[in-house]
Amino acid sequence: MLLEVKKINTFYDLSHILFNVSLEIDKGETVCLLGRNGVGKTTIFRSIMGLTPPRSGSIRLYGDEIKGKKPYEIARLGVGLVPEDREIFPDLTVRENLEIAGKKGRKEKQTEDWTIEKVHRLFPILRDRNNQWGGTLSGGEQQMLTIARTLMGNPTLLLLDEPSEGLAPMITKTIEEQILLLKKEGLTILLSEQNSSFALRVSDRAYILEKGHILWQGKTSELREKPEIMMTYLGV
Repeated sequence: MLLEVKKINTFYDLSHILFNVSLEIDKGETVCLLGRNGVGKTTIFRSIMGLTPPRSGSIRLYGDEIKGKKPYEIARLGVGLVPEDREIFPDLTVRENLEIAGKKGRKEKQTEDWTIEKVHRLFPILRDRNNQWGGTLSGGEQQMLTIARTLMGNPTLLLLDEPSEGLAPMITKTIEEQILLLKKEGLTILLSEQNSSFALRVSDRAYILEKGHILWQGKTSELREKPEIMMTYLGV
């Protein structure tokens, strides 16, 4: 198992956000976290990355405990986060945004390392915007740059936080196609989404969250056949 999260409880000050949350993801899987806004999806990512450490529970990567490690240490172990708010460097060019994030992958990594040239093959628009300031890109282009910048760190586990948030349908379709290409690369992906139809098309398994609890888990093929669950927990 690549990532195992067991019964974590995470707080913001006195506010209890995650309640005994457990999930797992195997190498090469794409797993989605589904739920309405504010149910704890981003907090799961922040817990994994050490940005908001859980007060209890366990988070294991390759079987090794990472709860309690610093975010930069977790990143060095091969976890890459694509944040919802993108956080690109607006005063750097597209190429500089990519160069600043570059590092080699782990020794046991089976796939070819990500380089600027390889990133350009996945996101051709970034080649065209190579010398453009990051802050002048459209929302969709900024999202592509954020994903590409994270890939330059050569993660073995990619955390995608609301990748389709605020994007036009045509751009969302492009992001979907790129995620499917990353799956073919063998990259392990954990993504959170409010857009359930988008998430189910790219994912192998799903977890549904409500008020910090996991209420359902299973294969996405099973979830598609249970419209009552989709309606009850996701309103779709």
